[in-house]
Amino acid sequence: MLETNTGAVLYSKDAEKDRYPASTTKLMTALLALENCSMNEMVYFSAESVDLEEGASGIGAVAGEEMSMKDVLYGLLPPSGNECANAIAEHIAGSVSAFCDMMNARAK
Repeated sequence: MLETNTGAVLYSKDAEKDRYPASTTKLMTALLALENCSMNEMVYFSAESVDLEEGASGIGAVAGEEMSMKDVLYGLLPPSGNECANAIAEHIAGSVSAFCDMMNARAK
């Protein structure tokens, strides 16, 4: 917990412990989708977007499938669909790496 005016740390717990930012990045992905797309836009799932690591959460989308942005966001947030995040990134920025640049710019 930080004091907003000074930035002084008022309380912390395991602050040095590494944590994966998955939920935070999914929220940023949703924010950028809402800011840059209409909910009726069709989002294409490429072979790369559905190629997930072993054990990664997903909704079972397959390469070549298309869904409305609204439905992709439903797949992104409650079930934490990683292929949905990848497809949104490709849809908005052309690639996951370019989308990461957009997320970092938006975060600043």
